[in-house]
Amino acid sequence: MMALFAPLAAYAANEVRGVVGRQVSRIAGYAIAALGAVGLAIVGLVSLHRYLGDLWGPYMADLALAGVMIAVIAAGYVYALLASRPPREAPQASALSAAAASAPAALGLLKAGGRGGLYAAAAAILVGVLAGRAAQR
Repeated sequence: MMALFAPLAAYAANEVRGVVGRQVSRIAGYAIAALGAVGLAIVGLVSLHRYLGDLWGPYMADLALAGVMIAVIAAGYVYALLASRPPREAPQASALSAAAASAPAALGLLKAGGRGGLYAAAAAILVGVLAGRAAQR
């Protein structure tokens, strides 16, 4: 019985090896690119420090770069806080059905005609929307 599934197991193992190998190669490529970006950022910051040091002096250049880094860290922290919030829930079906349930009543009142029918239809729609919002809470 085991000989029946041996080719399938070998095929599955081969596919898994291929997928894992491609993912490892992709991760290695991203790691090399990240290291290159970090190196480029370091060279850029050193060059910026030299330039600002010539303009303002070394201590003011240190303070300016430290302020920029603090702002970047604060922006990353705020982004992380906003990204970690749970997503908003979609409106419940009961809220939508309560709002849609007022449509036949509004159409019936509108067919009655006159201004009274129009006002009654608008009131029926408003009641349906309010009922839907109340059911949503």
